[in-house]
Amino acid sequence: MALIVLLCIFFCGRKKRRTLIDSSVERHETKKDLFKELLEIAIPITIGSTIMPLMMIIDLSVIMRRLQATGWSLAESKTLYGLISGFCDPLIGLPGVFIDAVSMSLLPAVTAAFVLKKKEELDKTVQTGIKTMMVVAYPCAIGLIVLAKPILHMMYPMRLEEADMAVTNLQILSLSILTLSAMRTFSTTLQAVGKMVLPVFNLFIGAIVKIVLSYILVGIPALNINGAAIGSVSAYLVAGLLNYRAMKKYAGAKIDLIGTFVRPLIASGIMGVATYLVYKVGMIVIGRNSIATLLAIVVAVVVYFFMIFITKTMNREDALMLPGGRRIVKLSDKLHLTSPGE
Repeated sequence: MALIVLLCIFFCGRKKRRTLIDSSVERHETKKDLFKELLEIAIPITIGSTIMPLMMIIDLSVIMRRLQATGWSLAESKTLYGLISGFCDPLIGLPGVFIDAVSMSLLPAVTAAFVLKKKEELDKTVQTGIKTMMVVAYPCAIGLIVLAKPILHMMYPMRLEEADMAVTNLQILSLSILTLSAMRTFSTTLQAVGKMVLPVFNLFIGAIVKIVLSYILVGIPALNINGAAIGSVSAYLVAGLLNYRAMKKYAGAKIDLIGTFVRPLIASGIMGVATYLVYKVGMIVIGRNSIATLLAIVVAVVVYFFMIFITKTMNREDALMLPGGRRIVKLSDKLHLTSPGE
């Protein structure tokens, strides 16, 4: 389906793309050079995309063996592993759609600024990209932490006992949305400045950390399958920190830590409190989990929308980087949260 969508985009945009090509600076290269350049880009990306799936296959073997080694039966071990693969992964994977969209939109702008040696523009682009990523990631993570049990009950009403067992796992894995977002942004920046292999190598190190931690933590009876979730969060954190260090070295980009990480956290924290209170009141008044959960999510969206502008987390320019940014800015102008002159 993805290939079909890309083909439609490719053929529908041929005229516009031809116009851009005709107006661009022409560079003559041999087919051999083009093929070599294509391989230098494609191979690292392809290898990088296969590292985590391969490591997860190994991880599955490690987790199952460690669970059984600490006293769980084969059937119980399968049930515990199913908490991650069946209950948590689909929810954690959803924000990845937005993460990929933002990181891919960042790449050409960073490349242009780096090639043209526009340091100020490079810093601004990277700063805007990581802030936009955090603005999307924080509410997703905190929302899932606060509403983990209600959401799981809403999605799996016929399997409430297993859903209850998955709550802690989902709350821990929700933190991986933050670490994955940061890792992807720094990885995209490195790829944009020509360091294609480094993010792959760093992700490989992160995957090794995941396996080692999973082996150790899953073997602790009190943690069991939650140890694997901690391993996943740690893997992206390690890879992200390595990417950040490499990004500072090769791209020299600077990041405002307060504006990028602290302010979105404050806005999301206030949203989380409001979400929790609305859910509790909804359960008292309505008494139905699904309605109370959906109501809390709607309130969360509204509260967060106001808070990102009230806390100065975002301005009009930052908002335009978000999916549907023009509509967001149009609404924020009407509500006097921003002004067209900003």
